[in-house]
Amino acid sequence: MSKFPLVRTVYDSSSSMPEYFLSVTYRDLGKRKERWAREKNQERVRPSIKEWNIPEIDNPYAGLIAKINKEGTIVATAQSDFLHGIMVTDNGILSASHHSIGIHSLDLTKSTELSSLKSFNALHSMRKTKKGFLLTSAGVDAIFELSENGKEVLWQWWAMDHGFMTDAFGINRTLSKDIDHRYVEYDTWLHTAHPNAAAEYDDNTILVTLFMQGTLNTINKTTGEITPIMSDLKRPHSVRVYADKRISFSDTARGEAYYGKIASGKFILENKVSIKTVWLQDSLHFNGHWLLVDGEHSNVHLLNERGDLLISDQFDADWYLYEATPVDNRY
Repeated sequence: MSKFPLVRTVYDSSSSMPEYFLSVTYRDLGKRKERWAREKNQERVRPSIKEWNIPEIDNPYAGLIAKINKEGTIVATAQSDFLHGIMVTDNGILSASHHSIGIHSLDLTKSTELSSLKSFNALHSMRKTKKGFLLTSAGVDAIFELSENGKEVLWQWWAMDHGFMTDAFGINRTLSKDIDHRYVEYDTWLHTAHPNAAAEYDDNTILVTLFMQGTLNTINKTTGEITPIMSDLKRPHSVRVYADKRISFSDTARGEAYYGKIASGKFILENKVSIKTVWLQDSLHFNGHWLLVDGEHSNVHLLNERGDLLISDQFDADWYLYEATPVDNRY
């Protein structure tokens, strides 16, 4: 049994929360919020490129994967540095850290490195494809389709090759594809697009959320051409494609989750729910419900499609939560 606390509140006794995995990016959110508040009150200085240092295994502020059972108890955890995306597969659960992909047994008792390529930097979400899986390497503004073993690059897309040249300060970003990026820290505001989630829509179309541009986009896999299908989003995340070609994604800073379809190159909204947060990091639509991850308040919510809050899991306020997925789902 995990030593970490969790408080579950049930608002509808007829509802049940699925057993799920949760990624925790780091566990010093309070200190980071203080720093961000200071930065808001001062003129932001363009950050410098730094060396990336992997947290020690006993570092209390390193990230982790948590497994939460149906009763609302953290039953297992596994540590991982700067963890973002997680993906359940038939062979275990994958974790995307800063510089590598790990694979863990479903009970989280065994962990090993699956893959670490030189273009990996600030890895974010992962989604299955017919041939393997998609991985967003946000630190280098790139997307990779990898083989199932995570070692072969089947397809790649770099933002700098498609018109995304300037960082948040309006300065051109120059980046070599040939050097090792794994042990470098590129601050988010040095990125030009910050792709944080990409999903396969069909054989020749990828969907991607671009944090910097505030857009949901399609990418033509043959040409690399990128086309916005929804704009004016605030720091979007978590795009997913379902078996019936419906899609979902988060309008993060507005706290809104969208579900619908694509028709004539446009997103057609079919359902939307919202919560009071400016960091809706993840949203997953399943069985007529929503699983929402609130990064601002360190909790995970179960809602119905009317937007009614059914169940809420409150974690340690210093935990920065990123992504959640039911144990029996394969995304």
